[in-house]
Amino acid sequence: MMKSNPQRPPILPSNFTAPSPLGAKALFVSYALSMTFVPGLISYLLVTRSGLDRNILSLLVMVLSIISGFGFYVVGHIGHEGFHFTLSTNKLRSALIGTMFSASIIGFSGVGFYLVHSRHHRNTNAPEDPDFQLFSRFSNIWRRLLFLRIINNRYYMSLLFRLLFKSELPPDLHTVFTRSELIQLGWANVLAQLVWVGLYICAFIFDPRLFICTVVLPHLATAVISAAIVFAQHGDTGRSLSNNARTHAHPLVTLLMAGTNYHLEHHLYPRVPCWRLRQVHAWLQKSSWAIQNPLLVEHRFWKGFLYCRTRFSYGCLFSHKA
Repeated sequence: MMKSNPQRPPILPSNFTAPSPLGAKALFVSYALSMTFVPGLISYLLVTRSGLDRNILSLLVMVLSIISGFGFYVVGHIGHEGFHFTLSTNKLRSALIGTMFSASIIGFSGVGFYLVHSRHHRNTNAPEDPDFQLFSRFSNIWRRLLFLRIINNRYYMSLLFRLLFKSELPPDLHTVFTRSELIQLGWANVLAQLVWVGLYICAFIFDPRLFICTVVLPHLATAVISAAIVFAQHGDTGRSLSNNARTHAHPLVTLLMAGTNYHLEHHLYPRVPCWRLRQVHAWLQKSSWAIQNPLLVEHRFWKGFLYCRTRFSYGCLFSHKA
């Protein structure tokens, strides 16, 4: 059994932190895009060519839209990975890759996300955590599921526009980029969003049903899904390193979220790419540190998503958990 400091998680073996091969990164991006758009295309084909009974067709389209909704969540996470610099050894290139792909989510700004995300890691569940400040306001399950992601994305976009038109940055921003580089990334974000919107308009012109199946329904699904995931990861959590985030370890969740569900491990080791976090989880559970500090893990599929219920606050409201 490896020795560890009870105050700090053990140091990872180098194979977890070494740069990933290009194939692993390409597979992650391809998986995310496939899960996003292939189910929508199947829905479109079912709607236009299958001749199925309307009730059966509606059920199939709903299931496929939910899968696409998870896909859009993972595509958004490409932006997250980009700004954690796991997509390239060149930090600017990694951020640019993440920005270009995550812009496929209408109204989401990867650059705006980056401008606040480092504070989330430094102050998880504390009053200084920008996610705590925003998400703890949503005390009702319906407000969480229906409005949280819309308001969150609007906040990211406002930060992007303040950067571009006022050259304004959050006062406590810790960043490896210069202001000029951030502005360049910001304009790349705007351009990428316009390109994706242009593609969606082309889909609408080709056939409005294609637009509905591949864009509208998946976007509606991902708004609800990603809001539920916020509370699966941070609802009813604490302030210590072993419980300030939750891992939702059911195999089906891993499949739907491409490894991004190992959120506690991400907080412990933020520079590890999401496609390695499952292995990190298995390794960490064998450590003496995890025995002394039991990890906050949910193994049941539905239970994890039910942390979005009103009874669970975001993080530790009033800092009552150690």
